[in-house]
Amino acid sequence: MSRMSKVFKYLDDNNYEKALEEVNSILQKDPYDISALKIKAEIYYRQNRLQKALITYKELDSVYEQLPAPLQEQYYMIKLIARIYTHINETVQAIKYTKKAVQIYELYNKTNPAIPIHLKEKIFLSFNLTELYTIEKEFNKALSHYDWLFTFYRTYEDLESFADVILAIVDLFTKQTFYQKAIKFYTYALQQYEDIEEYPGIIGLIHYSLRNIYF
Repeated sequence: MSRMSKVFKYLDDNNYEKALEEVNSILQKDPYDISALKIKAEIYYRQNRLQKALITYKELDSVYEQLPAPLQEQYYMIKLIARIYTHINETVQAIKYTKKAVQIYELYNKTNPAIPIHLKEKIFLSFNLTELYTIEKEFNKALSHYDWLFTFYRTYEDLESFADVILAIVDLFTKQTFYQKAIKFYTYALQQYEDIEEYPGIIGLIHYSLRNIYF
């Protein structure tokens, strides 16, 4: 039985320590074995040994960086690194790796137009960056990503999501006491929704929020 077969057998038995022993033996012979590094990182992640998982994922990323073009699996790994950093409240690192995920997304889709990573991934990353920058009180950077979402949802006429973005933008303005800018966005939102009968809840929420600013 090959070492990798033993690894999978131990994983099936949830014997992570034995699986790690076998994976480490593989990596002693070839430190750049992508499959072994992936399994090692996943074992640490399953065990909630997040710092060790991060170290191993970064080792794997350095191997991916040597490849001529990004892989889809590299994108999802970088996204996971960002999620781990978010989970352990290391926001600056979470921002760094979320931005890197965006870069890989763009480059991968440029080189693989026939089988791109779905657009919903970029939307997800953009929302994550707005939240992370807001936590760090870097409101202008958060707004720059809301601006992209604002344009996207307006273009594709997703009015419910568009409203969510407008309200989030206004929330950032009010956090900075930029009340005139907040009022301007609320007024714009009302113009978009007042003639659409199926969104009375959104209109009511905007009116309520406007009253809070004025009073």
